[in-house]
Parts: sequence; C-alpha cells; structure tokens
Amino acid sequence: DGDLREGEICFYPAGENLVCGYKKAAVTYCLQRPGAQPLGVFDLSAHGQNEIISTMALSRFGMVACGSYDGTVGLYTDAGSFKPYFLIPKMHRRSGVAQVMFSPCGGFLYTGGRKDGKIHCWKMRAGSGAKPLYSLARPQVKKTNRNDRLRHPPSRRAPLHRGQELGLLL
Repeated sequence: DGDLREGEICFYPAGENLVCGYKKAAVTYCLQRPGAQPLGVFDLSAHGQNEIISTMALSRFGMVACGSYDGTVGLYTDAGSFKPYFLIPKMHRRSGVAQVMFSPCGGFLYTGGRKDGKIHCWKMRAGSGAKPLYSLARPQVKKTNRNDRLRHPPSRRAPLHRGQELGLLL
C-alpha cells in the first residue's frame, strides 16, 4: 500500500515498544520479540488526521501526541489502543506540525510548525478548547524552512528551550 510511508518513530519510556507514524496511521511494535509483526495498527484518519504523522511524543502518563503534515495534533489516551482523547485543529497551517513535546509534568503540550512564527502551549484537558493557553513568538522563523527542536532542560525548573541554526535559544 502506497500510504504506508514512515513519518516519525517514538519509543516508549522503558524502551519495550516502538510507535511509528505513517500516512493516516500509527503502528506499534514490540521490541522484545523478533519479527515485524505489529502489536497494533491504528487508523488516525477516523479522528481527523489525514496526512503523514510528522512528529510524536509520549507523556509520562502514557498519553500520545501525534502531529501531522495537515496541521492537526491528535491526542490519544495511550500508545497501546490509540483511543482518541481530543484533536487540536489546524493551528500550523503553513507547513504542518514539525514538533510536539509534553511538559515534564505531563499537563501541557507544546506544538510548533515550520515557517510558523509561534510555539503554542495547550492544557492537557479534554474540552479545554481549540485555543492555546499561550503562544511564544519565534522571531525570524517565517523566513526559513528550518525545523527547530523544543526541549526542557534536565533540571525541569528552567523554561522551555528552542534551538535554532543561529545558536540562539528561546
């Protein structure tokens, strides 16, 4: 099938399973057993994600965030069942979602897209609405097609960091 082109991979925190994002789908594999037989194949188009899953993140509570080239972010209760929690609408319309990251406490999700001048922060509560809790400006980002990476430092007390090609941090 031509729709199974891999977009992103993500490991479970303990490293026992691997989740792969594809066009309109996510597939979970067990790394403890040989072979390529998946544990589960999940249709994400039924939840409104109709393009390649370009980025994925697992929260400390097992929730999965899947960013797509169509600009949506799907939230799923766990990587074992991919039960829909809620869908963040197309906030990153210019070029899709390039990065998703949970906060260390697991209560917030950060999203960013290429050529998108903002990083959005969402509260992880069903029904919290289609509006971000807040947005951080990313100066100069609309002029380039670079893919910045979001990170929390290990101390977890410092603010969110965003690296870029000029060596500057947000």
